[in-house]
Amino acid sequence: MRAVAWWRGGCLAVQLVLAACAALIAPAVAEERPPTPLPAPPPAVLILDIEPGRVLATGTLPRGFEPRALHRLPGRVKRASTLKADGRGDPQRWLLALEALGAVLPRIEIGRVQLSQSTATVTGRLLAGFSVEEVRAALRSMIGPDWQVRFALDEVPPEARLRVEHGPERNRLSGILPAGISPAQALTIFAPAEDAGLTGGGGGDPGVWSRVLATLASVLRVHLRGEASVSPGLIEIEGTLAPGQRRARVLDGAQGVLGRDWQIALASTETRAAEGAERLDPVTRARERLIGGQWLPVYAFVPSAEACARESRSILARERVRFVTGSSTLDQGAGQGQSAGAVLDRLAWLARHCLDGGALRLVVGGHTDTVGSEADNRALSRARAESVREALALRGVQAGAISVAGYGAARPIADNATAQGRAQNRRIGFVWRAPRKAYAGGRLVE
Repeated sequence: MRAVAWWRGGCLAVQLVLAACAALIAPAVAEERPPTPLPAPPPAVLILDIEPGRVLATGTLPRGFEPRALHRLPGRVKRASTLKADGRGDPQRWLLALEALGAVLPRIEIGRVQLSQSTATVTGRLLAGFSVEEVRAALRSMIGPDWQVRFALDEVPPEARLRVEHGPERNRLSGILPAGISPAQALTIFAPAEDAGLTGGGGGDPGVWSRVLATLASVLRVHLRGEASVSPGLIEIEGTLAPGQRRARVLDGAQGVLGRDWQIALASTETRAAEGAERLDPVTRARERLIGGQWLPVYAFVPSAEACARESRSILARERVRFVTGSSTLDQGAGQGQSAGAVLDRLAWLARHCLDGGALRLVVGGHTDTVGSEADNRALSRARAESVREALALRGVQAGAISVAGYGAARPIADNATAQGRAQNRRIGFVWRAPRKAYAGGRLVE
């Protein structure tokens, strides 16, 4: 029994010793275990969003890359608050790539540049005057062979520009026409003309430019010689005007067609015309002759009531016979338009052409608005018609072939409820009478 007890006691002692040893060994074993590896950093990705005057930087830069280096890029660079420098990549290699991009960014109007691993992707729209091939070549030459370059850029067509050399025999055209207008079309507008270096595909509205080119061609036709250049919104002309042409008249005619969106700079020299010289009116396109210091139309039509009515209506539609307010006195000041004298010169020249054959008679009619009494309006309208007849007679028209009528407000052509309508109703009208018929403005008047 004692032996068994001794054996059991020995085993227990051994167990206690082993347990103590295990407790001593365990910390050492734990200390020898390898540490848990840290997660690998994400690959560096930089995105540059390009807007006019600003570049926004977002993404992840390589570890060791100083974010302040982004300010070396041209333009105002703004770093997003989420931009960090804890990505995977060679910071020196990325710095060289950014220096290469710095030469390209000023050529991009709007777009995005993305750097990721070994790829540079450039998308957006270039500024006018730069080509995709030019930008691609510049970036590839600077960024080095380690980077793959991808492009998805749109080019802006160059601005349309035209130069015209106008001579006595032909015009010479050079420049860039907007897309939609071919060199052949431009040469037709300026015919006779020759191509001195015309190309197409430029920027600009072809509809607007078609009107501009047609107007410029008309202006050059009243020049003996000259040079003209067209750029967006501006036409510049310098040369020598044909005898009798006036800068102000030429400019008014062209500006009236093009409106305020286009500026016309006309610096051409005027040439004095001799009595009896002829010219082409730049506004009406009618042929005129200098008679007594006045440019008057050259009428080629055979006088008839219908033809004379059409011509008088055309003159009075462009130029009103003006009177001093509330009276029958002709307004000899220019005011807002031509003076009454200038308009009457044209009307008298027409009347002489139409009445000298003796087959027609002219009725000058006066009209008013509804302001005032009916009796006063009839008297005023007749008195104004009498003033016009006297003015025509002084200009060589047969007084016996002219009669007058005062209609007051009885024959309105516009609404007397508005100021504009009343202004239109205050007018002088011509009625041409053939035997048993009368015509006014091309219409039969009973």
